[in-house]
Amino acid sequence: MVVWQNKIPISSIIFELVVVIALSFMVVTVFARFFAKRKKPVLYLALAYLFYNLATLTSCIGRWLGYFSSVPYTQFSYTDFTTLFAYVLMAIANVFIASFIDSIFIQKGVDFVALFAILSGITIGLIVPILNFEWGNMRSHVLIVTYHLILSVLIFLILAIVSLREAKMNKKKIAKIGFALIGTYAIFMILLFVSFTLDSILVAYVDAFSRGYSPAYYIGWALLVIGSIIGYLGLIMPKWFVKMLKL
Repeated sequence: MVVWQNKIPISSIIFELVVVIALSFMVVTVFARFFAKRKKPVLYLALAYLFYNLATLTSCIGRWLGYFSSVPYTQFSYTDFTTLFAYVLMAIANVFIASFIDSIFIQKGVDFVALFAILSGITIGLIVPILNFEWGNMRSHVLIVTYHLILSVLIFLILAIVSLREAKMNKKKIAKIGFALIGTYAIFMILLFVSFTLDSILVAYVDAFSRGYSPAYYIGWALLVIGSIIGYLGLIMPKWFVKMLKL
């Protein structure tokens, strides 16, 4: 395989595939926990993980198709289409994160979740009409992507604040650690969206990255995997992990 083909580095298709595999494992384990316990917060987290994983899978498929396509990327771009569609899936995932926050911390019912559903719906409403396979489509709509990423940061900032506050107030050691891990997961996700925003800006406006794939791109995906593992440990608290904490 060549290092670059159709403006896509082989490192990106390998990297995203590894992320998909890692997140798929997380999705299966969290859903298994839900079916065992039947708790709504676990369901919301499982659905969020699912849609984040579908977003990653969509992006990964676009890179693979683009890399192996015999059609030049300037005539037909898989990656611009699938990347934008991945943001649609992440917007849906964010609604489930809002549901997770409400079910554990805020408990306001429809109002809190509806607010973020509407704001995330704006992301979807802005992106769906511009979905096409024209190369440069991503670069032409940086402001829309940035809006979505800022909203995502806001959702996870709220999660970080309420989780870390609960960790500070809770007197039970295991619960304290669990909430602290959930807060840490939120911080990793904030850094993920900051990385993706930075990548979009660098690719759009810095000549050195005009081919795409700045270092922020790879950092973002790595943060997603690490953060998801931390979030899983914080909420699910598997028996082996609890046993380790009690030592």
